[in-house]
Amino acid sequence: MSLFVDQLENLCRTGAGQLSADARKRLCDALRRLHVPSGGYAGLDGAPDPYYSFFVYQCLTALGAPIDRDALLEYASHCVAPTYVDRVAAEALRQACTAQWSPTAALRLLLRSSAESEAYGRFFALWQADRAFSPRILSWWARIAWLSLRKQVMQRSGLVLPHLAVGLVIAHVAGDRAATRQLITRIQRYRVAGGGFACMVGHGGDLLATAVAVAALRMAGAKHALNRHREIDRDFVELCWLGDDLFGATPLAEKGDAEYTFYGMLALGALSS
Repeated sequence: MSLFVDQLENLCRTGAGQLSADARKRLCDALRRLHVPSGGYAGLDGAPDPYYSFFVYQCLTALGAPIDRDALLEYASHCVAPTYVDRVAAEALRQACTAQWSPTAALRLLLRSSAESEAYGRFFALWQADRAFSPRILSWWARIAWLSLRKQVMQRSGLVLPHLAVGLVIAHVAGDRAATRQLITRIQRYRVAGGGFACMVGHGGDLLATAVAVAALRMAGAKHALNRHREIDRDFVELCWLGDDLFGATPLAEKGDAEYTFYGMLALGALSS
């Protein structure tokens, strides 16, 4: 049992369930079109990419679509991974395909991600740690992590919304009720009048900011903060479903990809009543 990832995956499944059967089929077909004959799934440049392959796996799982895990495991085990993020994404994909999560590998990735100070690498490290360790250990980790993060999150202005959202979830799990209430209020300042959230106050709405904001609010038990804007937030998310049948960063994006499709389903799930 996990502390965070189960909730994220459940929200994605809920989001997929909000769609009609035809919409789910179109999403599945669009995701499958990203498959590359040499293995894996393509990123924005059309080349196979372990990072985007991980999100295809998550999306197809949420949609209840069949996945050739053996072929995906073969790709993840032998793919070219030139960057740190590619390497941790490939490792996360390998472990997801086998449903075998190594505490040793997760701890090694957590330590490495802290040294790298790379947000996307840390995302995959935390994902694996959440699968590998018990909720009791993760709750203890959240309390320790919050001791070091609290001052930075609570006193620093101008933080991008994803950092605030992560802070909200950690503060909630750590049991800091005062900080949780304050962060819920601060996150509302990132709202965009036409629906959705922006990464920075005063900027335009984007799907990443919207997904992490509504998911964090939902995970922190702040459904009341979602109710007032639920319809316009949902409208914004649906506008990010583009003509290629994938979700994109904004309604004006040229094309979608697997990562933003994951965010789209996550947001729809978090915004469900």
